Amino acid sequence: MNTLYSQLHLRSLKKATYVCLLVTCISFFSSLSHATPAFRCEYLVSPESFKPKFKMEELYSDYIIVNDALVSGEFLYNLEFVNKSLKISNAHLAKWHGKKILSLAEGVSGLVPNLLRHGHDVTGVDLIYSTENLPRNFSGNLVREYMNHYGPHLVLADARRTPFADGSVDILLSHMLVNNINQARKQSVLKEVMRLLNPKGGEARIYNFDSTDAIWIQNLVAKQCKDCKVERFEQVFNEVTYNGKTTKFNDYLLVIKRQSK
Repeated sequence: MNTLYSQLHLRSLKKATYVCLLVTCISFFSSLSHATPAFRCEYLVSPESFKPKFKMEELYSDYIIVNDALVSGEFLYNLEFVNKSLKISNAHLAKWHGKKILSLAEGVSGLVPNLLRHGHDVTGVDLIYSTENLPRNFSGNLVREYMNHYGPHLVLADARRTPFADGSVDILLSHMLVNNINQARKQSVLKEVMRLLNPKGGEARIYNFDSTDAIWIQNLVAKQCKDCKVERFEQVFNEVTYNGKTTKFNDYLLVIKRQSK
């Protein structure tokens, strides 16, 4: 879901230890059977401080606006489309066991439930996870149902500033976020991605960039993270059909890896 952009207001760092212990001992969403991923407790500050102030409203039946950003109805993209865009294969799913996985701008993409079915430790982050503001339209009801099923694995936060510790993520996935934000916000997201990646082999897969993004991405990665490198920046051809209409995509997949020497 392409909605993770709002201004955050940090609370006191003194609350960090208390909140992490609280989240460790008590299930935040006790109604579901899935265990909360352990790395969700590696907060730098209280997770409450990362809940942004934002407005959410209905545009029409299939769309939602969050902080003046248009959010497309996620029924357009199925799991097959998402996996193909991010080039996630069965081999990746097997290799990622035991890894801490973060889906940035998860929305209702299906990545979190699919990874849970394969026994992975995964958390999804999105700005739209707010039951207080969701409109009663198609997308709003879809998100509400998603939260009811997978709540323990979903975190309300901004992609530019997530509540997780430095180097705490082994695999970071993001689908259909960067295409809807400007370059300054893309840069902020990438800085956060590099901060989160485990220095011992962390990997990020982010779709869908434009070909014109290649140069500044290379420069930013080289400047921002000495242990990071752009492993791939390649065009991915994909398509999705809805209501008899086929939409073709030819955007770019960015793969960043971080490896300390």
